[in-house]
This record gives sequence, C-alpha cells and structure tokens, in this order.
Amino acid sequence: MSSFEYWCRLCPAATISTALFILIAGWSVLFRRKWVVEKFAAPPPTSHVYYGALDSYRGFAACLVAFAHMVFWCYPVFYGSKDVSPYLISYGGNKAVPIFVILSGFLIFRSVRKIDAIGSLRDYTRRRFLRIFPLYLATAIAVIAIGQMAPRSMSNVLSELFMLRSLSYPTFVNPPAWSLYVEVCFYIFLPVYVLATGRWVTLASLGAFVVLTLADAPGARELHLWKFFFVGILVSWASDRLSDVTNRYGQREVLALAIAAFGVYLLVYDFKGKDWFSTKIGIVPKDPKGYTLGLALGFGLLVVGSLSSRLISTIVAIWPLRFLGTISYSIYLVHPFYLLAAFPPLRFVGVGQPQEFLAPIGVAPAWYGFFVFFPGILLWSSITYLLIERPAQTLGWKKQQPEPRTLPRIVEEPTSFRRAA
Repeated sequence: MSSFEYWCRLCPAATISTALFILIAGWSVLFRRKWVVEKFAAPPPTSHVYYGALDSYRGFAACLVAFAHMVFWCYPVFYGSKDVSPYLISYGGNKAVPIFVILSGFLIFRSVRKIDAIGSLRDYTRRRFLRIFPLYLATAIAVIAIGQMAPRSMSNVLSELFMLRSLSYPTFVNPPAWSLYVEVCFYIFLPVYVLATGRWVTLASLGAFVVLTLADAPGARELHLWKFFFVGILVSWASDRLSDVTNRYGQREVLALAIAAFGVYLLVYDFKGKDWFSTKIGIVPKDPKGYTLGLALGFGLLVVGSLSSRLISTIVAIWPLRFLGTISYSIYLVHPFYLLAAFPPLRFVGVGQPQEFLAPIGVAPAWYGFFVFFPGILLWSSITYLLIERPAQTLGWKKQQPEPRTLPRIVEEPTSFRRAA
C-alpha cells in the first residue's frame, strides 16, 4: 500500500468529505455559479454597506483557528503540516480570536450607533439573536446528543442550551464557544455603552483600551479579549477620518496603502510570538495570553487601510475568500465535530492535551493536512450555513436606510437577500 493510499484510508470520513467538496465546488463553478454566488452571499448589514475585505479577513481567521485546532488537538498527526508555517499555525490560531473581536467591535458598533428608538433596538436584538443563536443551539444539542457532556446533569444541559456561560456558569462543552460567550456579553453591553458615552464614545473607548492593556490582568482569557472590542470602535472612527481625506492625485489611496503596510509589518512581527511594544520599547507588560498591543494596532491599521484603499479591497475581496467569510461562523463552531468524526475517541474535555490514542498513528505528511483532511471542514460548514445560518439570517433581515457617511470600498449588496426588500 502506498503512502498516499494509507493516509487517505486513515480517516475515510475526512477523505470522502474533501472529495465531495472538491467535486461539488468544481461542478458548481462550471454549471451553477450564479446559484452558488447567490446562496453564499453575505446578508447586507443595516447600513447597506458591505465590506468585502472584512469578510475575507474573517474567513481567513476562522480557517486559521480550525487548522490550529486540527494540529494541536490531534497531536502529533498534523505536525508535519504545522512545520510548513510554524509561526502562523503555532501563534495564529490563538491570535485569530482577537481578530474576530476587532471585526465584531467595528461592525456591531456601526450598527449600534444607528439605534435611535425602541424599534431600532428591537431590530438590532432580533438580528443579533438570529445571527448567533440558531447555529449555536444546533451545535449545543449535537454536543449533548453525542455524549461529550460529562456529567450530563440538568444544570449543565440548560447551561449549554441557553449560553449560561455568558453569565459566568462554570462549564461549557464545545471548546471554541468560549469566545462566543464573550461576544454575546459585548452585544448586550454595547448599546448601553454607546448611549452612556454619547459623543465621547471614541475617547472613552481609547481610555478603556489603554487601561485594559496596561493593567494586564492575570485573570481569564475572556477578560483579555475585551480590549479588542474597543479597538474595533477606534477603527471605525479612524476609517471615517481617513475617508474625509481628499483622493486628489491618489492621496487617500497612497495613505491607505502606507497604513495597511505598517499594519502588516506589525502583524508579521507579532505572529512570530513577539510584541514590538513590549520587547522593543517596553511600554506595556507582555500579555501572557499573546493578546498584544502589536496585534491590536497591526490588524486595526490593516482594516483602516483596507477600507479606504480601492486596490486592497479589490485584491482581498475576491469571491473565494468572501465565501470563507460567509461560512466563517459555521467553520468556527462545526470543525470540532468534524475532528470527532475523523477520530471518534476524541474527547472535547481533553483537547489541548495529548490524547494517547493518537500517538500510534504517527505524523502525517504535510500535504495530508492541507489538501486531504482540512477541505472537508468547508463542506460541512457550507451545509450548516445553508440549512441553519442562512434561513435564520433571512428572517432577521430588514431594510434600513444607508449611512450618510460612506467609505471608498467595494460595495456589494448580495443579490439573494436583495429580493427580501
């Protein structure tokens, strides 16, 4: 038996899933391209302004998290793939979570600042609920049904089903959901915060970010995430300021490219496990969780530059990357079940620690993780998006007036959702 045949037979569920994904993707591109584009079009936000580049960044971050979990939860099987880009995979999975949070802070703030009455607050709440809870509930039911919850007590079941971890309940089962509970708290907190700070919201957010960064609390990683929500608000302010710059002679484009380039520089340095601001300057303590000032500033600047650069938006917002962004939430919550299907003895409670049954398998070739195993996650994430996420989002969609201020970016209103108007 050849090495290729051996590894393809190792996890038949993964191999078949990847083969189906490739076949369906190829067939769709050739014969049903319009249908696919419509079905996987992101719903328009309340501003009717679609930031394609941000969807691409979200999709990349979701894949980074899923791939990192694949490598470290299934040690040592995929360590050959990790060695292809050790810095990106070793640190990227952890640092991708704050990237999600910055994007949430930016997008949700731009929705919340439009709230001016009880009706709009109700719309905001409904949209957030239908965006988050249906898929979460499906995965919560699944995790209970397959016996990953131990002990399966009534209190633990209710906690899992109703996201009581957001209210500090001590346990949860699906490992990636830990950051989702933090986001839910932010969704509830933000309207109150914006109302309380009023026109001082940007200054208050800067102050909150500085305090949380310098405090470097030794507490749970959930607390370390909060400063990145405020980064998203600051990014919204900076993007609006940059949009005011005249583009005569390409001034704004050049400035946006320079800002994005500096952001990429900070990100590359930070993804090597270093923090430019703590190791080079020493102005902030080193965050033990790796949620650093360099990461916040680097990705924040990249977003600011991307939103105001026609060139970056055109390059980054290509459809395959936006497709990943559309199904990113499914990728984030569904990939643990895919790993479980491939390795049935896997226990969610033990992820992050060596699980002995994996050791005899050995280390797979690098190509196996990238090209045979991982693409299957995209198949099942696409299915859960079509069956659960998209119908719920359609229910939550309601036509809103566009924002008076717009940014120079690629605006694309998904055609499938346009009919709902």
